[in-house]
Amino acid sequence: MAWWLGMAAYFGGMLALAVAAPMVFRTTRTAHVSMPGITSPPLDMANETGGEIFGNMLNAFAYVEVAALFLLLVGLLVRLRRPTRGAHVLAVLYVLLGLTALADLGYVRPKVWTTRERVRELAATAPAVATFAPPEKQTFDQLHVLSERLGQVKFWLLLGMLVISAPAVDGARREEG
Repeated sequence: MAWWLGMAAYFGGMLALAVAAPMVFRTTRTAHVSMPGITSPPLDMANETGGEIFGNMLNAFAYVEVAALFLLLVGLLVRLRRPTRGAHVLAVLYVLLGLTALADLGYVRPKVWTTRERVRELAATAPAVATFAPPEKQTFDQLHVLSERLGQVKFWLLLGMLVISAPAVDGARREEG
């Protein structure tokens, strides 16, 4: 039960975020939303406000992510007590998921926030030109790409875990019933 609760929360949350992200950015672009403290130009107001909103969503989801990882661990330990087909593969995928989440939550995401704040500070003192490109902006862009890739890796690891664990549940039901 812990396994499926953790899987539902984590995988479902990742799917919801994947659907929400383009909507948030599209809405901030079409609604011409503004935010205090953002210097536009040189920063793109729509991207900054969309990033602020979606970043806060990601930070809120981090609590769900940690709880789901705990539930998945409990469920995995139960599975490993009586290993079913694929239990050891699930263990390897879980370790990879945990390491990926640790890298994202513990290093990349905090670095994204601090770098973004630094870029905003620099933009406030920069001339209003379209060629605003301090090294911090390039660092932010690289971290953003890395964060997106880590999210994709987590999604695919979860999908693999879901596919591998589904037959074990079907088999257990047949044996019981």
